Amino acid sequence: MKATIELLGSDVFCSIEDTRTPEQRLDQESALPLLRDWAQRYDVAVRANSGADTLRLIGRELWDWLDKPSGWAAAWSAGTGARVLDICVRPDALEDEAARALLDAPWELLAGPQGWLAEDAVQPFEVVR
Repeated sequence: MKATIELLGSDVFCSIEDTRTPEQRLDQESALPLLRDWAQRYDVAVRANSGADTLRLIGRELWDWLDKPSGWAAAWSAGTGARVLDICVRPDALEDEAARALLDAPWELLAGPQGWLAEDAVQPFEVVR
């Protein structure tokens, strides 16, 4: 199931190809420091070889941020087939601070209640930027 996260106006807009699942809008202004923090913590953890627990915590925080308001992440994750997460930024917005933060976030670490999506041998997980 394909999900898309993109900047739309002053929001981070989350949608799923399955039209039965509601779309979600998250405030871009409050998202910016979170996205930056996750990217920075990821960089530090990788450089320090911090281990799986640190990385899994970042993935859970990303998941909770996407899921908390409406259950959006859980609805996307429960779909059938491969999980594709498309992070979309307009080419003319690549220098925009919010666009860079969205692209730099460590989406590959997404971890739901059962663990990292990337560890699921049955449902592949792919991030496309």
